[in-house]
Amino acid sequence: MINLSYGGSFDEQALVRHIRQSGRNYIIQGQQNYSQAAHTKPDSLDYWLRQFAHNPNTKQADNKVIAQLVATGLFQASNNLRCPNSGRPCKGLVLICPNSSQPCKGLVLICPNSGQPCEAQQIAQFIFSCFKQVSQKYDFKKYPKCAYDRFKLRFSALNPANQDIHDALIWKYGHWGKKNFPKTHRNVISDVQGLWPQFIKTGNHHSSYNTFQWWQKKWPKTRYITVAFITHLIHHNSAIPIIDQHNFRAMNNLIAMVRKNHSYKKKPSSWQDILDLKDFMDRLLPHLNNVDISELDRFLMMWGKCVLKT
Repeated sequence: MINLSYGGSFDEQALVRHIRQSGRNYIIQGQQNYSQAAHTKPDSLDYWLRQFAHNPNTKQADNKVIAQLVATGLFQASNNLRCPNSGRPCKGLVLICPNSSQPCKGLVLICPNSGQPCEAQQIAQFIFSCFKQVSQKYDFKKYPKCAYDRFKLRFSALNPANQDIHDALIWKYGHWGKKNFPKTHRNVISDVQGLWPQFIKTGNHHSSYNTFQWWQKKWPKTRYITVAFITHLIHHNSAIPIIDQHNFRAMNNLIAMVRKNHSYKKKPSSWQDILDLKDFMDRLLPHLNNVDISELDRFLMMWGKCVLKT
């Protein structure tokens, strides 16, 4: 049991269940001196704890409570969690996966105990209803599959030639077959070609997380999609997906169809976003008979574009 500083206590396992039911792998601290009725962060730990407090109209998620929760080994403190209410970075707690010292992956498709279809099943049913119609919008001339297969083979073998790097990135940027494209993209291609030998020497290619972190530290956040794509090409055998604004938008739109009050940011920007997309696809695929991960990726890309137009 965890003791509250101003009277009251609660079971840490109840908090674990609450976080999992939220569909996230974390909860923000959100401590405020406001009354419960005036609290501006209803998705915070501070708000949730008010139900157990002797005085629900004062802050409850103070640092002493956070320290007790971390000491259970079930949670890890973090200073950079996105607030579901404000969208801003906040302090909070991340769930630690059982039998591991690593944080659990973030977005979880929930299966209720009520006998109703789980969220993954509901989303899969919707995808089946429009899979062919949406997927056929994918432009294989703009994104040829044979070229993409070549990039995955060369990058995962850690031996792409400069031409492979060039071709892979113009494919990703949507410039396949074009002679002219923005100078900024030419500069990125040149940077990757120049940095590749250095990257290999560091040994960071052995881990998808380390790969992502190494390339991200080399560039500003505006090159997130390029960093994520390089990570995907190297580690596609570990089902690290391609991520961009379209499939990220599609994922969240589909979740919002089956989960009330699902809040999300417009564009991906972090390693956690990649893990969320991976987890989403991993949980969907068992319910999508005869659909492979590449087909699901193409569907999500096109569904994300459809959502943008509505």
